[in-house]
Amino acid sequence: MTLIAVHHDPGADETALRDRVVDEALRQAKIHGWEAVRLTEVAARLALPMSPVLAEFRDLDAVANAWFARGLEAMLADKPDGFAHWPEAQRLEHCLLAWCDALAVHRRVTVEMLHTKAHLPHLHTWVPMVFDLSRIVQWWREAARLPAP
Repeated sequence: MTLIAVHHDPGADETALRDRVVDEALRQAKIHGWEAVRLTEVAARLALPMSPVLAEFRDLDAVANAWFARGLEAMLADKPDGFAHWPEAQRLEHCLLAWCDALAVHRRVTVEMLHTKAHLPHLHTWVPMVFDLSRIVQWWREAARLPAP
């Protein structure tokens, strides 16, 4: 009998959990709206205790950030052959459209997320949003292979 050693990657479990929670939150938001999503209901629908959800997401804003990270990943994905030789404006456009296209599947919910983040009483989301926007712009520049100023 041959035993095969299987390497277990705990990071893969965290990614799977993260994706499942984001996908379920998006599913619920599509039906009820983003502000109606409750992480307790997301966990219940996924047949999970709240503790692993809380360990991954401190609140619903963190779920929104994970959704926006998918757009960033699409923007940073492999580029077409010859991309480095495209004009700068075309490279920037390609990267920005990759980000938008990745989020377009849930356009209404994405807009609702942004409205929630920008809601006046939610000052705790405003300051991080400024830094997040700055980081996205820097990654956009990097993805388009533009030199640093």
